[in-house]
Amino acid sequence: MLRRLIAAAIFFIILFGYAWHAGQAGLAAGYIDPVGKIVPQDEALYSSIALRMAERGDWLTPHFMGRLALFKPPLVYWASAASVRLFGDTVLSLRLPSLFAGALVPALLFYWIGGARGVIAAGLLAAHPLWFTLARLNLTDALLGLWITLAAVSLWKDSRTGFVFAAAAAILTKGIAGLTPIFIWALWTALTRVSPRRWLPAVVGSLALASPWFLYQLAVHPKWFWAEFVQVEILGFSLGSGVPQTTQESQILFYAKRLWMADPLVPVLVACALVALWRGRQDGRAPLLAAWMIVVLGLAAANSYRNVAYVLAGVPAMCWIAAEYAPWRRGRWDWVLAGVVLCAVVPVRALHSRMEPRVAATAWLQRYAALQRPNPLVSVDGEEELVAATLGLPRLHYLFVQPESTFRRYGLDFRYLGIALRVDEFLRRRELMGQFEQRLREWQVPSTEAVGSVIAAPAAEDVRRLIADAPEVDFFIPGRLRGVAGGSHELREAGSGVFLLSGVGR
Repeated sequence: MLRRLIAAAIFFIILFGYAWHAGQAGLAAGYIDPVGKIVPQDEALYSSIALRMAERGDWLTPHFMGRLALFKPPLVYWASAASVRLFGDTVLSLRLPSLFAGALVPALLFYWIGGARGVIAAGLLAAHPLWFTLARLNLTDALLGLWITLAAVSLWKDSRTGFVFAAAAAILTKGIAGLTPIFIWALWTALTRVSPRRWLPAVVGSLALASPWFLYQLAVHPKWFWAEFVQVEILGFSLGSGVPQTTQESQILFYAKRLWMADPLVPVLVACALVALWRGRQDGRAPLLAAWMIVVLGLAAANSYRNVAYVLAGVPAMCWIAAEYAPWRRGRWDWVLAGVVLCAVVPVRALHSRMEPRVAATAWLQRYAALQRPNPLVSVDGEEELVAATLGLPRLHYLFVQPESTFRRYGLDFRYLGIALRVDEFLRRRELMGQFEQRLREWQVPSTEAVGSVIAAPAAEDVRRLIADAPEVDFFIPGRLRGVAGGSHELREAGSGVFLLSGVGR
């Protein structure tokens, strides 16, 4: 009972610490990868989908800017949309499921390990910069880390029911990456004498429990689901070789460098613990922790796209190994080290892991949305990281100054469907609407809301022509393109950007 009370106290303390100021930083703020300066643009994408789901109640099929969004299963959208329904449309509400998962896993580590080493494991995890950062964002990673942790411990606790639900939740959170618990099970049985047959019904049960949503989409939206989820998400980004990368580092160097720079203490302690981990392979936990860490790191390295968030689910296993098997003497020194972790490591790491300032354009876009203008808004080059898509604007378009071929990738041809238009097509979109409506219906999209949501402009001169020929449209352009502004719009400064406001329809 005492351990449960302490675990509950740890959960609420961490939840409060993680949530502190988490609602003040705007969506897509900070860096997922501080080495490569990669911002969490997907947070605005997922939040836009969740906000629409909460508003319109279409819980089975995610949509983004009018088109189907089947690149990820819906559990993260369900969780954040339900939070918005319960607590209101705020950044904190959208992030609450991740905050909950991020605080729960360290508390569970303490509960399962107990004593000073449980405190050390919980402290190392709660203070880990990567865990801290991703637990404060509305992304899939913290939830996936929770489900993988629960599934792995279910193997140790011999809980088939727990494994079924946790593994199914992982699949419904991140698709193919959600198969991680099954790979952990496979390696764990290979490292131990546990018969795979004992757990095979639980593995099959988890797949069966997760399958209805996938089968529904395959039945209702077969062409789009196959193109986006299978061809783009799995065959393209996960297994494909032509995916654009943010760095040219090798897979191993990419992840090793970022894990080291995020928190060198944990890798050092894990390295020191490897001998004890090998010697303890008969105690039940050691093979499981080894399988858990190896599978997560191995799958991240095997994925063709490099993203430091892919290793997040292995961080709890690393902290557990560091606390349980690091070669320090047991006894009072455990509590001394626990005191060091709590009194020094946690607050210092949390302080250094605080979010970067919000996206520069967020405040200006919020002020624009408050004007409730009826005009369409074209955001040029997307430097606001899709934040505008979360503000409930009546009509939003994104213009990218890049070749048209960018929008014909893998199984989805946004140009053919009319989702991505050239400037001349955008200006004639009403007369072209009939053919795009027919093509979208062929792809099981009954609405034309997505037509022209993306505009392809190969050169800045195309942007100038669009502004001149579309006086009824508002524009938000980066400061470097200020020279394309014409005399048909009212110019308003917006920090590093500029609004061009139409005089039509006011």
